[in-house]
Amino acid sequence: MKIAIIGAGPGGYVAAIRAARMGADITLVERDRLGGVCLNEGCIPTKALHRHAALLRDIRRAADFGIDIPAWNIDYARMVQRKDRVVEQLRTGVEGLLKQSGARVVKGRAMIENEHAVRVGDELIACDAMIIATGSEAVIPPIQGAELAITSRELLSMTVLPQSMIVIGGGVIGVEVAGIYRAFGCGVRMIEMQGQILPTMDSEAATLLTKHMKADGVEIHTGTKVESIVRDGTSLIVQAGGNPYRADCVLMAIGRRAVLPESRLELAYDGNALAVDSRLRTNCTSIYCIGDANGKYQLAHVASAEGLVAVDNILGAEREMDYKTVPSVVYSFPEIASVGIADKGVTGLSVGKFPHAACGKALAMGEPEGFAKVLTSPPYGEIVGAHVIGADAANIIAEMALALKLEATAEEVADTIHAHPSISEVLLEACEAVLGRPVHIM
Repeated sequence: MKIAIIGAGPGGYVAAIRAARMGADITLVERDRLGGVCLNEGCIPTKALHRHAALLRDIRRAADFGIDIPAWNIDYARMVQRKDRVVEQLRTGVEGLLKQSGARVVKGRAMIENEHAVRVGDELIACDAMIIATGSEAVIPPIQGAELAITSRELLSMTVLPQSMIVIGGGVIGVEVAGIYRAFGCGVRMIEMQGQILPTMDSEAATLLTKHMKADGVEIHTGTKVESIVRDGTSLIVQAGGNPYRADCVLMAIGRRAVLPESRLELAYDGNALAVDSRLRTNCTSIYCIGDANGKYQLAHVASAEGLVAVDNILGAEREMDYKTVPSVVYSFPEIASVGIADKGVTGLSVGKFPHAACGKALAMGEPEGFAKVLTSPPYGEIVGAHVIGADAANIIAEMALALKLEATAEEVADTIHAHPSISEVLLEACEAVLGRPVHIM
């Protein structure tokens, strides 16, 4: 079986490795760098800088732990160098895995000639099946001066720390960048058109995060529309909500949109992305589409999962994609993670909540901010959603994703012994709270 995969991000390269190891003849086409946006200018580099920011935050409060640090300074250029080393190490690892698995990598821009052929430059690549995994790009809105703003790609390549920054967009990217660069000492102002930051996430968690971001010195304007961006000397002025705001740089972080390869085929669309069925097939039955390009979720871990499902279907296993257990994480200060449904406008659910302030490990860590919330549905008390804001939220949400996958109940999680002391106890206690029998809160 010959499979052509267009795009070597976390969807495309995972699909290539899996399919090659299953005996398929794989050609992986990538116009830029292996690893895609996630590895090179998104998830990984921002998390490297997030670690720097977290360390700086700990240094600033070291005296609270009885540790005096008399002098320290920020060398932003060295931070960027470390970030680049992390990215390069992972990219080299991906290259090695592809090579060891027997997948062939072709550099260049792909053109879909027909259902069974992809052209890259002068080479025509024949295939039995095809996977489109071309990812997404930053949305630039049609406002005056939008070209003066930068995206996360340009921001992460800067070697000089800006003194001030305006972040347009209060979604995941905007919130993470605002928290990181504020920790670096940058003056940060965030402008969000919706009534709250992180408008798609649990409103209680978003409200608490807003409080902490403001306490950290991030200036947040919600319900505010940006009208224009103009240059004034070495600064930029953003006109928003009738007021001018000045900064060294402006980050555009209002969202991303699908990037699709050129094609001589008539592929069906769902909005601005390619339409796929539950097995990730397009209207051309030999062509599949995964990741941001199909518009389902703009998450690297979803792209990887879709890549595995697409490969299984191509090779005859017939699997459908299950999105019920997709976790979402915001690497803010504190972190937010969620899975399943939220309680916005949903009736008939039972809700249990437990604060980090009552968790021994959280207090020992000096991280008392946050809570865990678990939602269950009648009549059996099956867990249908969970939301965590606080220390280690990104890691412990996996337990709730597994609970949804196994259709576990709050009682089953509550009856599972959790390590003590650990942050995971907030989920145990939230499940106890759903059942009306919490121990460590009234």
